Amino acid sequence: MPDLDTKDVSLLSHKLTIPEEDILKDHEAFIDMYPSGEMSKEQFIEAILKKDKNSDSDSAESLFGIFDEDGSGTMDFLEFMMASNATTLNSLEDKLNWIFNVYDKDGGGTIDPQELRDIVNGLFSMAGIDVPEEILDIRSKEMSEIIDVDGDGEISKEEFVENAMKIGFIHNILTNNIGEELGEY
Repeated sequence: MPDLDTKDVSLLSHKLTIPEEDILKDHEAFIDMYPSGEMSKEQFIEAILKKDKNSDSDSAESLFGIFDEDGSGTMDFLEFMMASNATTLNSLEDKLNWIFNVYDKDGGGTIDPQELRDIVNGLFSMAGIDVPEEILDIRSKEMSEIIDVDGDGEISKEEFVENAMKIGFIHNILTNNIGEELGEY
C-alpha cells in the first residue's frame, strides 16, 4: 500500500481546507479501491460522475488530462483529491482559488512565471482548446502584466483572485463563453 507522506497530508489539508483526519480516511478508501495507488482515466471519470451528478464525462476527461501531465493514463491520490475538488466549486472566486492552489505546487502562497504558463495551458485544456506555444506565451505575459500588480515576478493568491477575471480569456473560459474564446485566441 502506497504510504501518504505527512507533508502531503498537510499540503492537501491546507490547499483543500479539509481536516487531516478526513484526508487520511479518504486515502485509506482510495487505496482500498485502487491498491496500486493509482486510478485509470476511466475509473476517475466514473468516480467524478458518481460524486457529482451535474458533471459530464467530457468535463471529467478534460479535468483528468490536466492532472495526467506525464500522459501515463493514471492519477494518484494527491492528484485525485485536487481534481475531484474542482467539481464542487460554484463561484468564480472559488474556481480561481482552486486554480491557484492546484498550480502553487509547493503551497508557498505564490506562483512563478512557469506556474503561470501552466495555468494558462490548464485553462485552455479544461476548455478543450489546443493552442500553439506562442499563444501560451502571449497569454502568460498578458496575465502576468495584469495580475502581478506589485511587479515582483511572483503572483500571490490575493493578486491572482482579485485580478484574474479582468483578463478576457480567463473570464470567457470560467463563465463558459468558450465560443468567444475560440474566436479570440
